[in-house]
Amino acid sequence: MRTGLLLLALVSNTGMALPKKYEKMTVLERFEQAYRLAERPQSKTFVSLANSLENHPLYPYLVQKRLMSYPYLANESLIRSFLKRHEGSPLDWPLRKKWLSYLKKQKQSTLFNEFYRPSSDTSFHCFYLQNQLSDGASFDSIKEQVKSLWSVGKSQPKNCDSLFKRLFDEKYVTEDLIMQRVVKAADGGNHTLLPYLRTLLSEKKKYLVDLWYRTRRSPASLAKTKSFKKGHPELEKPIILYGLKRLIWRDADSAISLWQKYQALFDFSPVERSAMDETLALRLSVNGHPAAKNWFEKIPHKDITGNLLQWYVSDTIRRNDWAGLIAFVEKRNQFEHEPLYVKYWYGMSLQQQKKTRQATKVLSDVAQQRHYYGFLASQFLSTPLQLVDQPLQPTAVELGGIEGYVSAQRAYALFKLEMHTEARREWQHLLSNLSKAEQEVAAVLAHNWGWHEQAISTFVKAGYYNDVKRRFPLAYKSLLVSSANSANIDPAWAFAIARKESAFSADARSSAGARGLMQLLPSTAEYISRQKITAGSLYRPSSNVKYGTRYLKYLLGKMGGNPVLATAAYNAGWRNVKKWAPSENKVRFDQWVETIPFKETRNYVKSVIAYHQIYDMMLDTSDKQRIFTELPELFIHRSDFGLGNI
Repeated sequence: MRTGLLLLALVSNTGMALPKKYEKMTVLERFEQAYRLAERPQSKTFVSLANSLENHPLYPYLVQKRLMSYPYLANESLIRSFLKRHEGSPLDWPLRKKWLSYLKKQKQSTLFNEFYRPSSDTSFHCFYLQNQLSDGASFDSIKEQVKSLWSVGKSQPKNCDSLFKRLFDEKYVTEDLIMQRVVKAADGGNHTLLPYLRTLLSEKKKYLVDLWYRTRRSPASLAKTKSFKKGHPELEKPIILYGLKRLIWRDADSAISLWQKYQALFDFSPVERSAMDETLALRLSVNGHPAAKNWFEKIPHKDITGNLLQWYVSDTIRRNDWAGLIAFVEKRNQFEHEPLYVKYWYGMSLQQQKKTRQATKVLSDVAQQRHYYGFLASQFLSTPLQLVDQPLQPTAVELGGIEGYVSAQRAYALFKLEMHTEARREWQHLLSNLSKAEQEVAAVLAHNWGWHEQAISTFVKAGYYNDVKRRFPLAYKSLLVSSANSANIDPAWAFAIARKESAFSADARSSAGARGLMQLLPSTAEYISRQKITAGSLYRPSSNVKYGTRYLKYLLGKMGGNPVLATAAYNAGWRNVKKWAPSENKVRFDQWVETIPFKETRNYVKSVIAYHQIYDMMLDTSDKQRIFTELPELFIHRSDFGLGNI
């Protein structure tokens, strides 16, 4: 009970005097001190600091941290009160998770089920279901949930085992359900589950698991066609289709040959045939295979959409089939609804076919867009680039209205404290309760705070794209300009990279471990600097930008001074760029960009080039159309840039 008493003192304000050394501190400085002391059970200083902050928006974070440090039964009433007050807010789940973990460990089933809320934690879910059974619920009432938990492509927590045993005992695990799990484990899941799942099947179906396992390990094993046709064609066909879709990346010709053989052996449905035809067309095009055109011709024009459409266009321009692209677009008869890249390449195809008047009309419309393709079209037509800058002008009352939300106040305070995760959660919680018009005002507010990453993402969430100067802020201007100049690269390029990589978030970290404004790997920074670099130092803007601009200069040298190749290399690595650069005929830069096989890199390069142009126009440069004036004269060829010697 001692811990409970300490917490009770915190939330009821004991009137303890604030030590004099803290009186001159700012409110946020006092919060930082209190937050550090929250885990100390006997800290009178914490209690006095917390009481001095009782009316501050961040006060609940002190209570939360205190409760998370002591999630015991003695504090149940305090935890209950806190979670009830803050349910559904960012303050809820961190404490609820800690409390549920404690209740589960203590086998407090009644309390656990009272506080449980659906989440991605499977262990919690299983404990919740077990408790329902203990309270008298019938297994039939939860069987569908248990089946869903069991039939996944990975192992589940051990505390789910008793539920799964009951599932088997009640005869709810059918061979159909087992095969569903086999497919999930083999296709993208944990294939080490397959031997176990094999033991659950009848002798006549065990071979299916063997086929899945073998095909997962080696798609080329599909060449052994005699392994199939053993009595379950509807269960064998998914294995074949899965294997062929993987094989096409490794050996396109073998995949085509095997697809033709298996079509003679199995009665694939029209949907299955169409899906495989589309997959072959897509992946052959990505690989630059000459047979891609043949497979595209099997697909009705109206069904060529999304990724497939992108690669159809890429394939036609790779082959310089300008007449073919014109015919394709015109047969679709939906030009107004075509993506911008289709319109641009249709216009360029018309120009290649000497249909200048039609080309000019099409490209003039494209040139009205603030976009990579709009800038390309403007350059081709020698017309001014269109920024379409229409800044929002919210009133002081509108801005004050957003600032009045407690989530906004907490987000701002947490942002200033560099408690980035908590700040983002509060901001997203705020946005979830705002209308689109209010989100636009919130984006301006975040910009005014200097919270550029959230301003940029909030404009996107609100669907407002024409506040250009706020969406492309000159954040860290002196640092980026001076570092770029020291590295002898264009400052606008450095801005474009930082904007694309992190949206100027100094604490950004990728799943691959890249860090900071320009998303550098520690190994890259060490290679560039020739010294040991700590990962944490890359969160300091000064260090990150210094090494990032040097790395851009290094890549520019590797790519023979070609900024397009260097930009691609920054995203995908120079070895991939080396593979993608044509070794035969030179290719115009825009054609080459359109055929980059990695979707992420292709879109990355387009974005950075467009951002480069925008920042070039926003910075104090002498030639405001320099980027898209120079680039069209740029041709890509491996030997021209010394890639063979990299």
